[in-house]
Amino acid sequence: MSDPFAITNTFLTDENVDGPVITIAREMEVISILRDVDMEVPCNIQNYDQCLADLAVANGYVIVTANVRDFRPKYEALSTHPGIIYITAHHRHNHLEIAKRLRALQHEDLTNQVIWI
Repeated sequence: MSDPFAITNTFLTDENVDGPVITIAREMEVISILRDVDMEVPCNIQNYDQCLADLAVANGYVIVTANVRDFRPKYEALSTHPGIIYITAHHRHNHLEIAKRLRALQHEDLTNQVIWI
C-alpha cells in the first residue's frame, strides 16, 4: 500500500494572496507554504510574474494566486508544470476557505492541474 503522504506540495503564494491565508494555513498544519515576498526571486527581466512562474516550475512549487490574467497564459503555454491554484474574486478574501482547500490539496498530485478556489 502506498503512503498517502508521499506527496507533499510546496505552495508558493504571490502578492495577490492575503497574509491571513498563510497564517491560517500554517495553523491548520499546511506543511509547506512559501510567500514570494519572503524570498529572493531571481529576476533580470521586467516581467516579475514570469520569473515567479519560472522559479515555481524549476523547484516544483505549486503557485497560488488571484492573478489569473497574468499567470493563465504562462501556464497554458507549458507542456508540464507542478500545478497552479487560482483564487477567484468570489473567494479572494475568504481566508479560511482558501486555507482549507490548500490543506486538502497538500498531499494530492497536482502535476499539470489547474485548480480554482
